[in-house]
Amino acid sequence: MMTENITVTITTPSDREAVVTREFNAPAALVFEAVTKAELIKRWYGAAGSLDSCESDARVGGAWRFAFTVNGKQNSVESDPERSLLEVLREDLQLTGTKYGCGEGACGACTVLVNGKRTFSCSTIPV
Repeated sequence: MMTENITVTITTPSDREAVVTREFNAPAALVFEAVTKAELIKRWYGAAGSLDSCESDARVGGAWRFAFTVNGKQNSVESDPERSLLEVLREDLQLTGTKYGCGEGACGACTVLVNGKRTFSCSTIPV
């Protein structure tokens, strides 16, 4: 996929793994801002209205801090950006009704509603 300033490449090294690479044709300062400013992160990584707030620590190994509403309750989580929404719901928020099934989003055991739309939480990052 390619837009005017961004090239996105998706590779699948194995049947259980996908690697998404984004290459930006923009000044480094703008790219850094896009992945560290809370308002811009929400636009890049979250579905419209899915995040109340989001910020990232740009240092190597830095965590993401984000806030969102689940079942009418405001939640705030600090997490590794590679964890799935399923892991955040079950481990951080103790919402164990969402189940792990196949880990690929094929069986539907992990299905949750995000802004009224069906989402496979095992294959979705929370931001």
